[in-house]
Amino acid sequence: MSAGDGRDSTAPAPDAAQAQLNAASPLALTRDHRVGFNAVLLLMCWLSGWVSPASWFNWYYRERAIHYYVFFWLAALSLILAVGPAVGWPRFVMLGIVFYRLQELIFSTLDNALMLTGRATRGLTRRNLAWQTPLILALVDIIQIVLIFAVAYLILTGQNPGAFSNLPTGRFGEFFLSWISLPPLGGGATPFSTIARVLTISEEATGLLIIVIAVGRFLAATT
Repeated sequence: MSAGDGRDSTAPAPDAAQAQLNAASPLALTRDHRVGFNAVLLLMCWLSGWVSPASWFNWYYRERAIHYYVFFWLAALSLILAVGPAVGWPRFVMLGIVFYRLQELIFSTLDNALMLTGRATRGLTRRNLAWQTPLILALVDIIQIVLIFAVAYLILTGQNPGAFSNLPTGRFGEFFLSWISLPPLGGGATPFSTIARVLTISEEATGLLIIVIAVGRFLAATT
């Protein structure tokens, strides 16, 4: 015990205590790990924005332009699901398009929520814009996620009809399959194949991410 300040001189310093904690728990994230993770996430968000037409033409900073961009993708994904090829090499082009949009949705959502690249401070989260805009766009994003994975399920079940149980038929059936696969508890179609399980987990995680961030932004804007 120190006579001057009443503190225990035998207590470990903060850095030493952190080192002891890391030694006791090998899986604990150190400060360097967290910095590295943030740097990787920042790089991924920057790369996603760099290859996005919304960044090329500064649409992220104009409310009406980003509305048009989001609804253009909604129409494009709906058209791909309705008439896109499910066999042959063109299906890989179709998959590339829909998964390009998926990564754009994920990283733009994370960027806006965490303010990683600074785009969010100039874009749709500015205080002079209506709080309804991010919420409505998030709801549209959820529909886009359903469409994206419906296309993936369409191609998967065309190659492997036994990938799911109780498989609906037709392209609207694939949309329905994607819709009931979005909630974490599922909706009656059990994935059997490994790819089907990976797609189901990915859809649930992406949908949950969009929903949680949308609710958080809504609560932050209305309080």
